[in-house]
Amino acid sequence: MTSSMGFLSFAQGRPLPAPTAAAAAADSHSSSTRFPGVAQSKTFNCRSRPNSKMIVSDFPKSRQDLHTVRATLATSRPSSSKGGGESPVCSPPESTSVSVQDSASQRQLDLDLGNTLSSRMPLSFEEKMLPPAAAADAESPPSAAKGRRAPQQERQEACTNSPSASAAAGRGIFKTLATNWCNGLEDMIRKTETPPAHADPKHSFLKKNTYFAPIPDETPVYRDLEVTGELPACMDGVYIRTGPNPQLIPSGGYCFFDGDGMLHSVRIRDGKASYCARFVRTSRFEQERAAQQPLFIKPFGELHGMSGLARMLLFGLRAALGLVDLSKGWGAANTGLTFFDKHLLAMSEDDLPYIIRVKEDGDLETRGRYDLNGQLSRAMTSHPKVDPITGELFSISSDFSAAPYLKYFVISRDGVKGPDVPIKIKEPTIAHDFAVTENYAVLPDLDLVISMNSMIRGGPAIGFDKEKVSRLGVLPRYATDDEQIQWFELPESFCFHYWTAWEEGEEIVLTGSILVPADKFFTTQRLDLRYELTEIRLNRATGLASKRPLVPDLNLESGQINQRFYGRKCRYVYFALMEPLPTWVRSTGVAKIDLEAAGENAVDYSSGPVVGIRHFTDEGCLGSEPFFVPRTSDPDAAEDDGYVVTYAHHEATGLSELLIMDARSPTLETVASVKLPARVPYGLHGIFVSEENLSKQEY
Repeated sequence: MTSSMGFLSFAQGRPLPAPTAAAAAADSHSSSTRFPGVAQSKTFNCRSRPNSKMIVSDFPKSRQDLHTVRATLATSRPSSSKGGGESPVCSPPESTSVSVQDSASQRQLDLDLGNTLSSRMPLSFEEKMLPPAAAADAESPPSAAKGRRAPQQERQEACTNSPSASAAAGRGIFKTLATNWCNGLEDMIRKTETPPAHADPKHSFLKKNTYFAPIPDETPVYRDLEVTGELPACMDGVYIRTGPNPQLIPSGGYCFFDGDGMLHSVRIRDGKASYCARFVRTSRFEQERAAQQPLFIKPFGELHGMSGLARMLLFGLRAALGLVDLSKGWGAANTGLTFFDKHLLAMSEDDLPYIIRVKEDGDLETRGRYDLNGQLSRAMTSHPKVDPITGELFSISSDFSAAPYLKYFVISRDGVKGPDVPIKIKEPTIAHDFAVTENYAVLPDLDLVISMNSMIRGGPAIGFDKEKVSRLGVLPRYATDDEQIQWFELPESFCFHYWTAWEEGEEIVLTGSILVPADKFFTTQRLDLRYELTEIRLNRATGLASKRPLVPDLNLESGQINQRFYGRKCRYVYFALMEPLPTWVRSTGVAKIDLEAAGENAVDYSSGPVVGIRHFTDEGCLGSEPFFVPRTSDPDAAEDDGYVVTYAHHEATGLSELLIMDARSPTLETVASVKLPARVPYGLHGIFVSEENLSKQEY
């Protein structure tokens, strides 16, 4: 459903079901609704929860507002013309204007609007509890032949009076009462909580017409998109980027990391491209959509102070009353993507990965959680490492409630999981990333911690501990316990990500983007926040660690390398240029960094370590994480022989596109671009899956 249906989507706190192909095609024809920057129509937002008073903001108040809704309904109707069921197309009609003169057809649209809105109003408690037989009495006249109810009514009464029907009715009554009780408790919490500024929805990513604003619903497959330039043959496959996109208006504080996972996908084959956007259908997503309200804890936005503790208790109460089911996980799958064991996996640190199927037509389908045939029972990092030579997957797993708080494990290329290796650390931490070399794993024990004591003192559950010194542990990568781990202290060295790792004699060499100053990250005082690309050396012989900034003049994060070189010495890394803002950061361009030129013994490079750069802001747009796609599978090909792909969004026009850039160009010139039929907001991590690997998918 497109943004033109946004006010209806949120009328009960959830999006509408996905449109038919014809309806989606008709809706896509309005450039003002597909592209928010172009003649953006007014959005009507309201939300409700079952059996509670609807909270309405900015409902249609004027005749012009009504005509905006009329246009929405008109363009959302399935086409009755021949071929109306054909696949959507990207090209809009020449005119997208809507007449506002009264007519019989538009009076019918008025009636449709009234019926649609009335059908979406929440039922009252009395209406919910009206017995089916009583409802039928009001509508079904007695049989004229025998002076009794019609046979259909008799069958309905028989079902209603059966013991199983009575039990079901009783369970329905209990669930309604429990829901109302918990919602009342949540209203009390909401009145007393004060989210920190960075998590206050009034100041955050939910604002309209921002690069971070979520899109209200999924976008079905659009084929034969407009392509500028020529798509390289090596791009046959799919580029997918994930990111948080809340399907519901948050009930409390909201942080960007808390949103539901949404995948933005461009499928390329034989010089043609298609696009779609789909939510990852996690257990959390499905339960909240069915309930029409947020039910699960959003840890970054809601767990602050005593109100956060109250929300944890409320969540436990809902689980105990059967209002939420935790048996199938509670994660968002909104952070990372990897392809392993013939499956595309969507991940976040709070749950098992979810399997995503890429269909032949480019559509995406969630196929449930990936537990490796029962071998995986705990959540894993969003950044597992697949060795390009052995095909093995290396990963870490965090437990936020009980020791051991960190575990390390290996999965063979044919899907056999090795034993968990418990890593002894004192407290739960956010272990978002780690590194692997040919012989070692480098594991984090950093200063971003999870602390209930902090909440009791009025602070956040997730925050930086200024008293803690960050450490990195070096462990043989096939170890079965942590007896051989060697810890290295690295003060003020928090990294969300490590880009490269290799061995040089007795040293482990890493590159990562150190957050400086780290404690400013979860605040609104971020204008001096920097991501310093840093070389870290861990000397196993001396036990000493050192670090050295490589490109101090640039903010570099969200990097990627040629994956053929992972765990081995490599030369080039492709980064997003990051610009701090009071509430978040934006990607303003792409930079190619030469690590050899940045080395201590580097020869004289006239351009320094920055050997390629492109500033999107000069073009009036913003970008996302870049991803490197090699031009060939030849193992002897040059490391930078390939293309850099990313999504870009033009704020002035509202258009989004997929950029395919020449990785060897000093200005990262565009080789081809794909115009997209919907806005792609800022997200997190992406992946390219080749046609060869897509053909290996198993479900």
